[in-house]
Amino acid sequence: MPPNYLALDFGNTRDKYAVFQGHVLLEAGAADELRFDPSSLGHILARFRPEQAVLSNTAGERHDLLSWLEKQVAVLPLHAATPLPFSSAYETPQTLGNDRIALAAGALHRAPEQAVLAIDAGTCLTLDLVDAQGVYQGGLIAPGVRMRLQAMHTFTARLPLVEWNGQAEEAPLIGRSTRDCLLAGAVTAAAAELDGLLDRYRQENPGLVALLTGGDGPALAASMKNRIFAVPHLLMEGLNKILIYNVLQRN
Repeated sequence: MPPNYLALDFGNTRDKYAVFQGHVLLEAGAADELRFDPSSLGHILARFRPEQAVLSNTAGERHDLLSWLEKQVAVLPLHAATPLPFSSAYETPQTLGNDRIALAAGALHRAPEQAVLAIDAGTCLTLDLVDAQGVYQGGLIAPGVRMRLQAMHTFTARLPLVEWNGQAEEAPLIGRSTRDCLLAGAVTAAAAELDGLLDRYRQENPGLVALLTGGDGPALAASMKNRIFAVPHLLMEGLNKILIYNVLQRN
């Protein structure tokens, strides 16, 4: 039976975890109080007894927690120098975010030997391309839906800040009020933007597989014409892929 592995993502707003048996996801979740402490992490470790863990940390320095964690389980920290299961054509690898590294690894795991595009619809909208030879080519970073809504309010004198409930049906094609026009410009336009980008990526990469993740992914997918596969835990799958690659490299 494959060992259990723990993937941890200490993100900008919340800590998340996923437990895998080999490559099979057993459980995924988030910290109840936004951030893990030794008690909450200890419960996860006691339940699943992972053999190894991988950590992506973009939440700043947390020396006490990391020191405690490293005494409980072998931890692989993800950073620019971490060995990866793909080669890269990115010109500034030291500036590439952990989330994009993990998404590329997750996409490669889902579609090996195919051109694959990981799309993350979160705070920012990111696209990351791995070609059919397993080489990470880069992608793009654009404002996410709520960032667009916030920007239109912040950088104008009279446009209101519109709250969006994350549902596709709330965003019209043709807005008949200022609120609906802003939603159309943020949500419907973002979906159309993704459709146009996918068409162009597929022209250059025949047979391209597109994988969509992130909290706003389902709503954007519902408004798109292109076929796209939703993978809710793609980032965690990528962290686990990187961990297993490093475990195999050491053995």
